Amino acid sequence: SDEEHPLRQVEVVISSPLSRAIETSLLIFGEEAQPPRCISHLHTERCIFPCDTGRTSEELLRKFSCLEQWEGFSQLPTEWWPKDRSIWQEVTPRDRVDTFRRYLAQRSEAVLAVVGHAGFFGELA
Repeated sequence: SDEEHPLRQVEVVISSPLSRAIETSLLIFGEEAQPPRCISHLHTERCIFPCDTGRTSEELLRKFSCLEQWEGFSQLPTEWWPKDRSIWQEVTPRDRVDTFRRYLAQRSEAVLAVVGHAGFFGELA
C-alpha cells in the first residue's frame, strides 16, 4: 500500500541549502509540515565551481518562503557555503564529511531522508 512506501517512513528531511537540493526536497516531499524539514549547510556540495556557491539565506527565503518553518534555517549563516578553503580541501572535504556524519549520529530520528549532492555523498560513502 501507499502507506508502506519507504518515503512514508521518513521521520525528517534534511536538505542542503543549495537551491537544487531544496527544489528536490519540495518535489519529493511537498510543502506540507510532515515529515518535518531541516536545512543544514554541513553537507552542501564540494565548493569547487561557481555553481556550488549558493544564495544568501535572505535570497533563499525570498525564493522559498516555506524555509522559515524549517529547523535550522534561523541559524543558517547569511553566507553559508564553504569559504577560505583551498581547492584540495574541497576536492576531498574529509573534515566537512566527518562533521556531517557526527551531526547525523546525534539526531534522534531513525529514518532520515538526506537531500544533497553527489560529490559530497561520494565522500560520505
